[in-house]
Amino acid sequence: MNRRRLLHHGESFHGDTGEVAATRDDLDDLADYGLVDIDLGGSGRYLVKPTLDGARAARQLVREQRRAAHIEPVDLTWANVRPVLHAIVDAWTGAGGSTAYCVGIEAVPSRVGRPPDDLGLMRTIELPKATDWVDARYKDDTDELIAQPTIRGIRATRGWPGGDSEESAERLLSSLDEIAESSEDEAQSMGGPGARHAYGGRAKTLAEVVSKAIGTAVWSSPVSVDRVI
Repeated sequence: MNRRRLLHHGESFHGDTGEVAATRDDLDDLADYGLVDIDLGGSGRYLVKPTLDGARAARQLVREQRRAAHIEPVDLTWANVRPVLHAIVDAWTGAGGSTAYCVGIEAVPSRVGRPPDDLGLMRTIELPKATDWVDARYKDDTDELIAQPTIRGIRATRGWPGGDSEESAERLLSSLDEIAESSEDEAQSMGGPGARHAYGGRAKTLAEVVSKAIGTAVWSSPVSVDRVI
Protein backbone atom coordinates (compact mmCIF):
# COMPACT_ATOMS: atom_id res chain seq x y z
CA MET A 1 0.00 0.00 0.00
CA ASN A 2 1.40 3.36 -1.00
CA ARG A 3 1.74 6.11 1.53
CA ARG A 4 -0.31 9.23 0.92
CA ARG A 5 1.42 12.51 1.67
CA LEU A 6 -0.50 14.87 3.91
CA LEU A 7 0.45 18.51 4.44
CA HIS A 8 0.05 19.94 7.93
CA HIS A 9 -1.89 23.21 8.13
CA GLY A 10 -2.81 24.17 11.68
CA GLU A 11 -5.06 21.54 13.27
CA SER A 12 -6.09 19.92 9.96
CA PHE A 13 -4.28 17.88 7.34
CA HIS A 14 -4.85 18.48 3.65
CA GLY A 15 -4.14 16.19 0.75
CA ASP A 16 -2.06 17.15 -2.26
CA THR A 17 -5.13 18.64 -3.99
CA GLY A 18 -6.00 20.84 -1.02
CA GLU A 19 -9.03 19.00 0.38
CA VAL A 20 -9.31 18.54 4.14
CA ALA A 21 -8.41 14.89 4.75
CA ALA A 22 -8.28 14.61 8.54
CA THR A 23 -7.57 16.47 11.74
CA ARG A 24 -4.52 15.76 13.84
CA ASP A 25 -6.76 14.12 16.44
CA ASP A 26 -8.28 11.91 13.72
CA LEU A 27 -4.88 10.63 12.69
CA ASP A 28 -3.74 10.16 16.28
CA ASP A 29 -6.87 8.13 17.06
CA LEU A 30 -6.49 5.98 13.96
CA ALA A 31 -2.85 5.36 14.78
CA ASP A 32 -3.71 4.45 18.39
CA TYR A 33 -6.19 1.86 17.11
CA GLY A 34 -3.56 0.46 14.78
CA LEU A 35 -5.50 1.41 11.65
CA VAL A 36 -2.88 3.71 10.07
CA ASP A 37 0.89 4.13 10.09
CA ILE A 38 2.24 7.67 10.24
CA ASP A 39 5.71 8.86 9.30
CA LEU A 40 6.49 12.29 10.67
CA GLY A 41 8.44 14.14 8.02
CA GLY A 42 10.05 17.55 8.06
CA SER A 43 8.30 20.86 7.28
CA GLY A 44 4.99 19.64 8.67
CA ARG A 45 4.67 16.83 6.13
CA TYR A 46 3.12 13.53 7.20
CA LEU A 47 3.18 10.29 5.24
CA VAL A 48 0.17 8.14 6.05
CA LYS A 49 -0.90 4.67 4.93
CA PRO A 50 -3.50 2.22 6.26
CA THR A 51 -2.30 -0.83 8.13
CA LEU A 52 -3.58 -4.25 7.16
CA ASP A 53 -6.24 -3.99 9.86
CA GLY A 54 -7.11 -0.50 8.66
CA ALA A 55 -7.59 -1.67 5.08
CA ARG A 56 -9.80 -4.55 6.27
CA ALA A 57 -11.87 -2.19 8.42
CA ALA A 58 -12.36 0.16 5.46
CA ARG A 59 -13.51 -2.71 3.23
CA GLN A 60 -15.88 -3.93 5.92
CA LEU A 61 -17.37 -0.44 6.24
CA VAL A 62 -17.97 -0.25 2.48
CA ARG A 63 -19.44 -3.77 2.50
CA GLU A 64 -21.88 -3.01 5.34
CA GLN A 65 -22.88 0.34 3.83
CA ARG A 66 -23.72 -1.45 0.59
CA ARG A 67 -25.77 -4.07 2.45
CA ALA A 68 -27.52 -1.39 4.52
CA ALA A 69 -28.88 0.11 1.32
CA HIS A 70 -30.91 -3.07 0.78
CA ILE A 71 -31.97 -4.26 4.23
CA GLU A 72 -33.47 -7.74 4.40
CA PRO A 73 -34.29 -10.00 7.37
CA VAL A 74 -32.04 -12.99 8.03
CA ASP A 75 -32.81 -16.28 9.73
CA LEU A 76 -30.12 -17.00 12.33
CA THR A 77 -31.82 -19.88 14.10
CA TRP A 78 -29.51 -22.82 14.75
CA ALA A 79 -31.71 -24.97 12.50
CA ASN A 80 -30.76 -22.63 9.65
CA VAL A 81 -27.13 -22.12 10.64
CA ARG A 82 -26.06 -25.71 11.28
CA PRO A 83 -26.49 -26.91 7.66
CA VAL A 84 -24.06 -24.17 6.65
CA LEU A 85 -21.58 -25.31 9.30
CA HIS A 86 -21.85 -28.89 8.02
CA ALA A 87 -21.48 -27.69 4.41
CA ILE A 88 -18.25 -25.89 5.31
CA VAL A 89 -16.87 -28.99 7.06
CA ASP A 90 -17.95 -31.22 4.15
CA ALA A 91 -16.35 -28.93 1.54
CA TRP A 92 -13.17 -28.57 3.60
CA THR A 93 -12.75 -32.31 4.21
CA GLY A 94 -13.67 -33.00 0.59
CA ALA A 95 -10.75 -30.81 -0.47
CA GLY A 96 -8.29 -32.73 1.68
CA GLY A 97 -8.78 -31.10 5.08
CA SER A 98 -5.57 -29.07 4.99
CA THR A 99 -5.09 -26.55 7.79
CA ALA A 100 -3.65 -24.26 5.11
CA TYR A 101 -6.84 -24.37 3.03
CA CYS A 102 -10.00 -22.30 3.39
CA VAL A 103 -13.32 -22.98 1.70
CA GLY A 104 -14.48 -20.33 -0.76
CA ILE A 105 -18.05 -19.09 -0.50
CA GLU A 106 -18.83 -20.64 -3.89
CA ALA A 107 -18.53 -24.13 -2.37
CA VAL A 108 -21.37 -23.60 0.12
CA PRO A 109 -24.60 -22.36 -1.62
CA SER A 110 -25.16 -25.46 -3.74
CA ARG A 111 -24.79 -27.68 -0.67
CA VAL A 112 -27.50 -25.85 1.28
CA GLY A 113 -29.80 -24.75 -1.55
CA ARG A 114 -29.17 -21.03 -1.12
CA PRO A 115 -28.25 -18.35 -3.70
CA PRO A 116 -24.59 -17.25 -3.49
CA ASP A 117 -25.51 -13.59 -2.90
CA ASP A 118 -27.95 -14.37 -0.07
CA LEU A 119 -27.25 -12.05 2.89
CA GLY A 120 -28.53 -14.68 5.32
CA LEU A 121 -25.95 -17.13 3.97
CA MET A 122 -23.17 -14.59 4.48
CA ARG A 123 -24.30 -13.97 8.06
CA THR A 124 -24.49 -17.69 8.86
CA ILE A 125 -20.83 -17.94 7.83
CA GLU A 126 -19.67 -14.73 9.49
CA LEU A 127 -21.37 -15.12 12.87
CA PRO A 128 -20.28 -18.67 13.85
CA LYS A 129 -16.77 -17.20 13.92
CA ALA A 130 -17.78 -15.30 17.06
CA THR A 131 -18.48 -18.60 18.85
CA ASP A 132 -15.43 -20.34 17.37
CA TRP A 133 -17.26 -22.85 15.17
CA VAL A 134 -15.51 -21.62 12.02
CA ASP A 135 -12.70 -19.25 11.16
CA ALA A 136 -14.17 -16.92 8.52
CA ARG A 137 -12.58 -13.89 6.88
CA TYR A 138 -12.54 -11.85 3.71
CA LYS A 139 -9.52 -12.20 1.44
CA ASP A 140 -7.36 -9.09 1.30
CA ASP A 141 -6.91 -9.14 -2.47
CA THR A 142 -10.42 -10.06 -3.70
CA ASP A 143 -12.64 -9.41 -0.64
CA GLU A 144 -14.05 -12.94 -1.11
CA LEU A 145 -15.49 -14.58 1.99
CA ILE A 146 -13.61 -17.77 2.91
CA ALA A 147 -13.92 -20.09 5.89
CA GLN A 148 -12.27 -23.02 7.62
CA PRO A 149 -13.78 -25.13 10.41
CA THR A 150 -12.13 -24.84 13.79
CA ILE A 151 -11.33 -27.89 15.90
CA ARG A 152 -14.53 -27.08 17.80
CA GLY A 153 -16.58 -27.26 14.61
CA ILE A 154 -14.90 -30.52 13.61
CA ARG A 155 -15.48 -32.09 17.03
CA ALA A 156 -19.16 -31.18 16.90
CA THR A 157 -19.86 -32.37 13.35
CA ARG A 158 -17.55 -35.37 13.11
CA GLY A 159 -18.13 -37.01 16.49
CA TRP A 160 -14.75 -36.34 18.06
CA PRO A 161 -14.53 -36.72 21.85
CA GLY A 162 -14.19 -33.75 24.18
CA GLY A 163 -15.63 -30.28 24.03
CA ASP A 164 -18.42 -28.49 25.88
CA SER A 165 -22.15 -29.13 26.16
CA GLU A 166 -22.88 -27.21 22.95
CA GLU A 167 -20.56 -29.48 20.98
CA SER A 168 -22.12 -32.55 22.61
CA ALA A 169 -25.59 -31.34 21.61
CA GLU A 170 -24.47 -30.83 18.02
CA ARG A 171 -22.87 -34.30 17.98
CA LEU A 172 -26.23 -35.72 19.07
CA LEU A 173 -28.07 -33.85 16.31
CA SER A 174 -25.49 -34.97 13.75
CA SER A 175 -25.87 -38.58 14.90
CA LEU A 176 -29.64 -38.41 14.56
CA ASP A 177 -29.21 -36.97 11.07
CA GLU A 178 -26.98 -39.88 10.11
CA ILE A 179 -29.43 -42.40 11.51
CA ALA A 180 -32.37 -40.80 9.72
CA GLU A 181 -30.47 -40.81 6.41
CA SER A 182 -29.37 -44.40 6.94
CA SER A 183 -32.93 -45.50 7.74
CA GLU A 184 -34.27 -43.84 4.60
CA ASP A 185 -31.63 -45.55 2.46
CA GLU A 186 -32.42 -48.91 4.05
CA ALA A 187 -36.15 -48.41 3.52
CA GLN A 188 -35.61 -47.61 -0.15
CA SER A 189 -33.37 -50.64 -0.64
CA MET A 190 -35.99 -52.89 0.98
CA GLY A 191 -38.72 -51.64 -1.33
CA GLY A 192 -41.10 -49.22 0.37
CA PRO A 193 -41.84 -46.62 3.04
CA GLY A 194 -43.02 -49.30 5.47
CA ALA A 195 -39.75 -51.14 5.27
CA ARG A 196 -38.13 -48.87 7.83
CA HIS A 197 -40.55 -50.03 10.51
CA ALA A 198 -40.20 -53.64 9.36
CA TYR A 199 -36.46 -53.30 9.59
CA GLY A 200 -36.93 -51.98 13.13
CA GLY A 201 -33.74 -49.96 13.18
CA ARG A 202 -31.90 -53.09 14.37
CA ALA A 203 -28.56 -51.92 12.95
CA LYS A 204 -28.66 -48.78 15.06
CA THR A 205 -28.97 -48.54 18.80
CA LEU A 206 -29.71 -45.88 21.33
CA ALA A 207 -26.27 -46.53 22.78
CA GLU A 208 -24.69 -45.54 19.46
CA VAL A 209 -26.50 -42.22 19.56
CA VAL A 210 -25.47 -41.54 23.14
CA SER A 211 -21.89 -42.63 22.53
CA LYS A 212 -21.54 -40.21 19.64
CA ALA A 213 -23.06 -37.44 21.74
CA ILE A 214 -20.46 -37.88 24.49
CA GLY A 215 -17.62 -38.89 22.19
CA THR A 216 -17.16 -42.45 23.48
CA ALA A 217 -17.63 -45.92 22.03
CA VAL A 218 -20.32 -47.59 24.15
CA TRP A 219 -22.39 -50.51 22.95
CA SER A 220 -25.43 -52.20 24.48
CA SER A 221 -28.52 -54.13 23.47
CA PRO A 222 -30.25 -52.90 20.31
CA VAL A 223 -33.11 -50.48 20.80
CA SER A 224 -35.35 -49.46 17.94
CA VAL A 225 -34.47 -45.99 16.72
CA ASP A 226 -38.15 -45.41 15.90
CA ARG A 227 -38.76 -45.06 19.63
CA VAL A 228 -36.24 -42.23 19.86
CA ILE A 229 -36.88 -40.07 16.78
